Amino acid sequence: MRKALLKIILAAGILAAGTLILEFAAGRLFPAPDNFYIWPPNLHRTFTPDQEIMPGTSPRVRFQTNSFGLRSYNPAPNDDYRILVLGGSAAECLYLDQRRTWPRLIIDHLERIRPRFRTWVGNGGRSGQTSRDHIFHFEYLPLRNLDIDAAVILIGANDLQLRLQRGEAYDPGYLGQPGARLAQIDRAFLSVPYPFIRPPLPFYKRTGLWRAARRAARRFIGERPQDDRGEVIALWREYRRRSPHRVDLLPDMEPALREYLDNLRTMVDLASRRGIRLIFVTQPAIWRADMPPEEEDLLWGGGVGNYKNQPGQPYYTPRALAEGLEVYNRILIAAARQWGIEYFDLAADFPRTTDYFYDDLHFTLKGSELVAEKIGNYLSSRPPYNRPPPR
Repeated sequence: MRKALLKIILAAGILAAGTLILEFAAGRLFPAPDNFYIWPPNLHRTFTPDQEIMPGTSPRVRFQTNSFGLRSYNPAPNDDYRILVLGGSAAECLYLDQRRTWPRLIIDHLERIRPRFRTWVGNGGRSGQTSRDHIFHFEYLPLRNLDIDAAVILIGANDLQLRLQRGEAYDPGYLGQPGARLAQIDRAFLSVPYPFIRPPLPFYKRTGLWRAARRAARRFIGERPQDDRGEVIALWREYRRRSPHRVDLLPDMEPALREYLDNLRTMVDLASRRGIRLIFVTQPAIWRADMPPEEEDLLWGGGVGNYKNQPGQPYYTPRALAEGLEVYNRILIAAARQWGIEYFDLAADFPRTTDYFYDDLHFTLKGSELVAEKIGNYLSSRPPYNRPPPR
């Protein structure tokens, strides 16, 4: 029995030592996250959106992030100008191929104007992001390491929808509540240093072996940024179509608009401290009062409560949604003018048709090209692009 016990102890010691060695090696190869990433770094996925659900999108999509967790390639040492794009899913362009997203097309547009002036654009758009998230992007993204020159922010629609979705439960002072900052940070980034994760990770999920296993699972099993074929959008459209409740009158928007202004002001202050040129962009959408039924059937947003998971919830009419978004866009323009901040009114004359949108506010390939052209023209008419090249 003593010999058997010694063998067990020896085997356990060897197993423990081997585990420690493996953990040390895995920890070196797959270090714990030491930075904040909107998307997991070095994510590579391919998926095929259903063209009947989302006509006008890419039939095959490459979705790739760089080492900074942005949908782009890595910046190069010889870049002349670097731009960070922030926004929600309208900036993310999930169902458009990497090279056909409007942030990527801006590079092509600007390089045609100044061929020997290298521009890099990093796309930090992700579904559902609001001004609350962008505050923390400016606060925690490694902007100094990225050496960002300018930030372009397409903003408004998600702040509106957050207000409408929460209804009476909307709290304009949410970020001042205990624990709210950490919760919002955990929402604004898909990968954060361990002390910022809420709820805290158990011990085993902090190990290098766990990170190695997660990396292997992502590689061989796959991790989709969202629904591969867009079938969830068809489901959400059906929820909206079948709902008997339509709301045509906006709720009291003043508290939400005050919070929106405060968040914009915070972004301006943070960008100024970091020496980043800030350009606010108003957000277009297909919403309008005179939408025919066949176009309204493409909508799925504007719901109240847990409308993505529970059918039968109330939905705001296209007229109310258009009115609400116009209010947010006007607030953005007025604030930018008052503070002397650059803005571009993309929504002003953007066509609100199915040629340019496949649902509420997401761009088709044609819509993406138009966004890139309009924002690219704005950028090219101002420094540094309107300066003559050095001799």
